[in-house]
Amino acid sequence: MTFDLSDMIRIFNLKQALNGGEFNTSSLESDFLKFSGNAKKNTLTVKLPKLYSIEGEEIKHVSEALKILKSKKEVPKAIDIAGDFLENDNSDAFILVSNEQLNADHLSSTRSYINPLIERVYVEGESIIKDFAIYESLVGRVECWRDNLNLKEIHLFPEQFKSGPYTLTINLDTPQETLKNFRELETTLNKGRENAKKSVLDLQFNDEIVSKGLLLRKKLGSLSRYNVPDEKTFTVETNSCVLKDEDKTSFYLYNSSTKQNILIYFGKEPFVKAYEPENLKILNGEEHQKTLVELMKEGLFKPSRQVLKERIKSLENMYQTALRSGKIKIDDQESNLKPLIERLNSIDIYFKTVVNEQSRITYASKLSPELLEFLLCPQTDDPVIHELLPMLSWNKTLREYQNTNQFIKRFEIVSPEKKTEIIKSIPSSIIFSHQQNNNVNTWLYMNHKQDCENAGVTFSIYK
Repeated sequence: MTFDLSDMIRIFNLKQALNGGEFNTSSLESDFLKFSGNAKKNTLTVKLPKLYSIEGEEIKHVSEALKILKSKKEVPKAIDIAGDFLENDNSDAFILVSNEQLNADHLSSTRSYINPLIERVYVEGESIIKDFAIYESLVGRVECWRDNLNLKEIHLFPEQFKSGPYTLTINLDTPQETLKNFRELETTLNKGRENAKKSVLDLQFNDEIVSKGLLLRKKLGSLSRYNVPDEKTFTVETNSCVLKDEDKTSFYLYNSSTKQNILIYFGKEPFVKAYEPENLKILNGEEHQKTLVELMKEGLFKPSRQVLKERIKSLENMYQTALRSGKIKIDDQESNLKPLIERLNSIDIYFKTVVNEQSRITYASKLSPELLEFLLCPQTDDPVIHELLPMLSWNKTLREYQNTNQFIKRFEIVSPEKKTEIIKSIPSSIIFSHQQNNNVNTWLYMNHKQDCENAGVTFSIYK
């Protein structure tokens, strides 16, 4: 099966083009509003991704890949386009078993940053997957680089960090290193051809060739059917990448307009004090208001009147519904909904009068975080930026819900009563649909559906 680049983009519906490109900011606002409309009350939405089912010999192939990755997880029933699966403990790994895997979706939005690399692997590595994944899975780990510095080692060598876009790389091979062995056999044969007379009489040399050849033939059949796989590192340049370890999640961004590198971290501080990279703006995700304002000043988010007007309209509908149902009275002094609408309307009047974007940013940066959240829109089509917005919410419950790994760890150890409390708190904190965390929702649906229903929370399923 052959896929060209247009097929790839159509199938993936990728948010990020391989080599960047122009985008329409007004269109971004419209698209953002389409997927961030009102959320249904007491309902968690679940987008069940299309996955690739693991069957037959592929079960063994994936099992061997998990051993190489030192994973303690059992072989999943299905995997996504790059080999991810529920409760995977290797967020930086690829497991490829078939070109047909290309038709699967992403399981987790957190891995959306690797979209360009996935595209590169399936386009340039199509023959490798077709020829060798039948016999073993192909496996590798994604590495994130800035120039010659592996970002996993940035805390060790902060002085080596240089400004610029990031590079994602991956090397693929089978668990038994079949591609490497194939290349070594070809190298050995080429040496023999260079001095054929001497090689014919060299018993040790010939035994080595026969041994390597028989081992590969037993696994692959006739070797003449294959092209010798090149030793290839799949590489792509990107403006964002995400690194996860046990104590933190790090979002690395690059603003190509201002030439500024940015790190937003959630969890443990990444650097020893006084040993921080000079060319990297470091923001603590827990300091949500400061971080959100800084990202707005960097031009990654912008205050949008179009978004603000839609939010006001949504809140007015909520207020009118509450009045009609008797949940609030017209003279209710305790409800914050009407004062909120009035305050947002005053902001809209300012935006209507002041069209200069820098003046709007200065004005918005002085607003409380509760208000700021109602008027921001991502200024880029990068899915990582879209994912960050709800993670920086002023609402603590929403922020905890957006931190998928920490949410799951906490949920699993608390009492049944606390589980019920957490479940009930989620939909009450979600106002707009873009605040739904599909990773958490899917996990709750798969593992705690009855607990959720007992707490009065239902699921709306999309495929």
